[in-house]
Amino acid sequence: MTFAIHLLSYTVPCWLINVTLNLWYLLKMRYPKILKYDAALDLNKNFFDGYRILGNSTTWVGLPIALLSGAIIESFLSTPEIGLLKGLAVYAGHALGSFTKRRFNIPRGQYVPIVDHGDSIILTGIIFYALGLESLSIVVAGVILTLIAQPIMAYSGYKLKLRDNPL
Repeated sequence: MTFAIHLLSYTVPCWLINVTLNLWYLLKMRYPKILKYDAALDLNKNFFDGYRILGNSTTWVGLPIALLSGAIIESFLSTPEIGLLKGLAVYAGHALGSFTKRRFNIPRGQYVPIVDHGDSIILTGIIFYALGLESLSIVVAGVILTLIAQPIMAYSGYKLKLRDNPL
């Protein structure tokens, strides 16, 4: 397998898991009645600094959506088990990014470079490299590619009126 194909087979599933999570969020915003079926993972609790632990975008329904979408997407490329791990890693990266933003009292929707487009791919890369599932060169290239591609995709979503913010 060429480096480019390997890189895409590693990064694109992560992106698609994020897209699936964004679609769930979009559905909740378009159809507010759905909100009653979901709840923030942090149960609306504050950390000892007085700010929310994670915020409203990291939810209980989001976790199984990430796991299921990861398993389905990755089953076309490798195994559903790798997909479950990738879905969990992407979701945990998203949660870590939310946690980080809350520590600095950054409002929801405000863009923070690297955190907003890199959180999930960075944590996924750390986990996959640590477990020996991916090479360092693929992980680093995946982070770089994601930090270039994600803002472009986010801006495109904004222009299509699928997002409230351009980044």
